[in-house]
Amino acid sequence: MNRLKYSVFVCFAMTGLYGKAGGISTQTLDTAVYSGTYSEKNLLFQNVLFQNDYSKGYTTCITMVIVNGKAMSEAVTGKSVEVDFKKFNLKKGDKVIVKVIHKKNCTFKCLNEEVLHNGKSLR
Repeated sequence: MNRLKYSVFVCFAMTGLYGKAGGISTQTLDTAVYSGTYSEKNLLFQNVLFQNDYSKGYTTCITMVIVNGKAMSEAVTGKSVEVDFKKFNLKKGDKVIVKVIHKKNCTFKCLNEEVLHNGKSLR
């Protein structure tokens, strides 16, 4: 049942309905994927602020974070985003897939990807 709710949510989020309601067109979204194993440490992202063409205000690059198929319930509108894996009931050594839905043509940064790779940096 949870998988069905997630699928409906993602379908809604990626359609033009979400785009019109949230000011985001599907052509302006992209996905970055980070995977590895849970090491009892949180994943951190630097979330860049940039000017929003729709409202002439400021918005952030990251729009949603999904961990092992479940959307993070916390807002991702700050200058940084912390993925607290404990909230997803993970145990040390569990496989983790983190999908970061973000706006195209903006750059966010994963500050500590090594926490998913036993302390080894991949970049």
